[in-house]
Amino acid sequence: MRKVGFVLCALVLLAIALGPAFAAAAQPFSDVPRDHWAYNAIERLSQLGVVEGYPDGTYKGKRTMTRYEFAVAIARIMDRVEQMGSGGAAGGAGPQGAAGEQGPAGPAGEGLTPEQKALLDKLANEFAPELKSLRSDLDALTKRVEELEANKVKPPAVTVSGSVGLRMGTNGTKISATEGSSEAGAFTRMRTYVNVNANLGSDSSALVSFKVSPETDEFAHADQMWFKTATKFITPLELTVGKQYLRRAQGLLFDNNQAATSGFRADFGTDKVRVGAFLGMLDRLVSAIGGYSPSIAADLYSRQLGMYGASSTGQDQYRLVYGDFEPVPGWRLGGNWLETGFERERGWSASLTGSVLGAEVYSEYARLTRMPTGLSFDDKNGDRVQEIGEASLSDSNKAWLGGVRWGNKMLRLCGEYGQVDAGYALAPAGTGADVFGNGSSFNLPLSALHPLAEVDPYDIFWLDRGLFLDPTNIAKGWHVALDLPSVLGPKTPISFSYAKGDAYNSDYLDWLGAGGTNQSAFAQPAKWRDADPLWWVKVSHQINDAVTASLLYGRHEVDKVMNPTPGADPIQVLRAEVGVQF
Repeated sequence: MRKVGFVLCALVLLAIALGPAFAAAAQPFSDVPRDHWAYNAIERLSQLGVVEGYPDGTYKGKRTMTRYEFAVAIARIMDRVEQMGSGGAAGGAGPQGAAGEQGPAGPAGEGLTPEQKALLDKLANEFAPELKSLRSDLDALTKRVEELEANKVKPPAVTVSGSVGLRMGTNGTKISATEGSSEAGAFTRMRTYVNVNANLGSDSSALVSFKVSPETDEFAHADQMWFKTATKFITPLELTVGKQYLRRAQGLLFDNNQAATSGFRADFGTDKVRVGAFLGMLDRLVSAIGGYSPSIAADLYSRQLGMYGASSTGQDQYRLVYGDFEPVPGWRLGGNWLETGFERERGWSASLTGSVLGAEVYSEYARLTRMPTGLSFDDKNGDRVQEIGEASLSDSNKAWLGGVRWGNKMLRLCGEYGQVDAGYALAPAGTGADVFGNGSSFNLPLSALHPLAEVDPYDIFWLDRGLFLDPTNIAKGWHVALDLPSVLGPKTPISFSYAKGDAYNSDYLDWLGAGGTNQSAFAQPAKWRDADPLWWVKVSHQINDAVTASLLYGRHEVDKVMNPTPGADPIQVLRAEVGVQF
């Protein structure tokens, strides 16, 4: 007991002698009352960093202090003495006082007196085994950290992941009708993705993704296949070569989620300023735009070759240049230039994204400046000279979309509004892309106007896309979505979607076909008419970390555009899905 008291007193005396050397802030201990006989000594040791107490803010003075804990306190003082040296010289003289008076003495020199040093040596000898063990533990810990830094755990060179999705249900004007009737039809779809990722070093990677759809003519194909590497050429540079997906802004000008596009992509810059370019083409060996309906791609390619000849270039050569920067923190302004699209479309878009009061804001404005023919007007007779009755693209060539997203743990909301002009979406007869395989003509098949759901016969079109065009018929309008992540429990979210707006007026389309403003046969009629609204609600449940199931009910009114008969029965869908991640 006497030895313990001696050690404590020695620690306090040495700490006081080194007072200015310790800069640690005072740590009050909740279990040491101010009227305790040792309060001042403990407070001083705490202020000087010799003792630190416990994480809960207590000192636990009634617990027996181990020799190892004594050694830690001694080591802290010894470390500071080593930094200071065994003794310090006297400080310089203070500033000159008033005339005739001696200036104040300079600060006392740092260091220990011979008596204090002898006391510290005695403590070091007493706790020599513990100090040796402490140094050994610290050396071992330092060595271990250095080894971990030198041999960081690297991810596996090759990893395999993927998913399996099964979708089944029924749709029609009466979803309870028997399969095969004209009022309802059952559907089943299974889709499997197998992804092989290769880590080729700190700056390089590769991916091969296979898509398997047993119910289609093409059982399996490589959905993606690319190599990516990062380097520095004046500025950071990332190169991606191969079959890849790319979406710019909201996808009004370019979004190839229908089919990964083979090409070369280069991205320069930092988070503040970025520029890039994509040079690519659709794979002529792929039997379908989305790998589902061979007749679609066959129609696209055969019609192109028939119009321009097999030796022609540029029909499906995509050339895209893009960039964006941060004008103010939290906001990004971007621009995109499509030099040539699926055929000879050309256009540009500008985008703005940011946040306001915790909500995400996004927008894109796009214009088409050239039709699939390479001209800026509807060349009906093929002489490439605009005449009366051939509408100018500028009559109807823009698209825009703006939206806001906001959410927290209990609620997520999304609202958007947009418009797609007829001339932006619809191509002159005999040109453009026949997305549906029925002779229709569309511009920009690889864009948000025509998502994958549109060409997949095992999807119900209007459930799996946002605004715009057939089969929703909404070309101008609004869409709201609501997610309740935990209303039925943390693993059972509910989602709701509703869209409403306007469709193209058939008289307006006839007016454009007659030449638009480049004719005097009749005046411009109204552009829009009411479109058929649609909505759906879905309940999902996460069964475990890998398996999710959902049930959806959707309803699409048809009595305004699709079947303009008062009281016409709406199209309904009941759909169940199971997804497995591995």
